Amino acid sequence: MKAIQAYRFALDLTPARERDVLAHAGAARVAHNWALARVKAVMQQRAAERTYGVPDEQLTPAVSWSLPGLRKAWNAAKAETTWNGGRLLVAGRRYPSSKTCSGCGAVKTKLALSERQSECEACGLVVDRDLNAARNLAALAAEFDTAGSGPVGGRGADRKTPLAGQAAAKRQHGTAFAGQTGTVPPQGGTTNRVPVQAY
Repeated sequence: MKAIQAYRFALDLTPARERDVLAHAGAARVAHNWALARVKAVMQQRAAERTYGVPDEQLTPAVSWSLPGLRKAWNAAKAETTWNGGRLLVAGRRYPSSKTCSGCGAVKTKLALSERQSECEACGLVVDRDLNAARNLAALAAEFDTAGSGPVGGRGADRKTPLAGQAAAKRQHGTAFAGQTGTVPPQGGTTNRVPVQAY
């Protein structure tokens, strides 16, 4: 029977202890301690903020979707949209998507976050707050849409793939392409080639 030696240590390792941990406990324990140190730092930060009187809503977030995580996801969405030939429309930060009635367009002056139903005083429309905001954002995007309607309108379907030269075809050297007859042009070039511009 093998005896397994265990280490009990604080998160602040000396270089000698760190070598021992890497040699005996392995990378899993080091990774666990690294994550534990991050959680401990966030908890200490939140405790310090509470002593300063910071409200709970404004405390340092203890979850992974903090501001850097959201920024990374936003940049990825922008890059993917432009890569696929689409266009990303951004509503202004102060655009009243929740305050505007999706039925008549009337804008409320105040709308508390606790109000989950949006009730229009002008036309009487009662709808879920998030659904109302989604309808308003869809209408805003439709104002700027120039690609046409339908599901392919936003995917860059109006773009044509540029020609990239001749298509690969199995043929004997010196013979014409399928469907073409006549003499083979000189090796320097062909008469039916279209100039291609690289993008």
